[in-house]
Amino acid sequence: MSGACCDRTESSEVADACVSCGQRARHVEWLTVAALLRTPIPPKQKFWICQETNCDVVYFGENPGATYRSDALNVEPGFKNPSGDALLCYCFDKRRRDIENELRTSRDSAIAAEIRTAISAQACACEVRNPTGKCCLGAVNAEIDAARLRIKTT
Repeated sequence: MSGACCDRTESSEVADACVSCGQRARHVEWLTVAALLRTPIPPKQKFWICQETNCDVVYFGENPGATYRSDALNVEPGFKNPSGDALLCYCFDKRRRDIENELRTSRDSAIAAEIRTAISAQACACEVRNPTGKCCLGAVNAEIDAARLRIKTT
């Protein structure tokens, strides 16, 4: 896949509510859902993603029965897992604990810069590896900021 996935404009299409928890859900491409399911590929349709941590639904589609939980995916969505093992960057295998370890040892994190370099080399495939279907840099940068705060308070 090309590195262009991190340059795409994100869809702003929002469903009224997750079919399970009722929280707002964001549109996600069918290709993302199809690539990450360990079940048979669903028919093409509109899909949404629920990123609510306490909800067991990850994807739901416009067709009846097109609802998928974490256990139906090839990867565990990091946004559903608060542990240090949670993946934040699916293309380059960067986890929450990697950021925390870097910050504890060097007081800085080079992970975002490493990811940007790899993106420039067109080495990412976010649309088929990241459950959100979008670039991980926003989530990685947010986690770096959150980890800095956690480390300061410990």
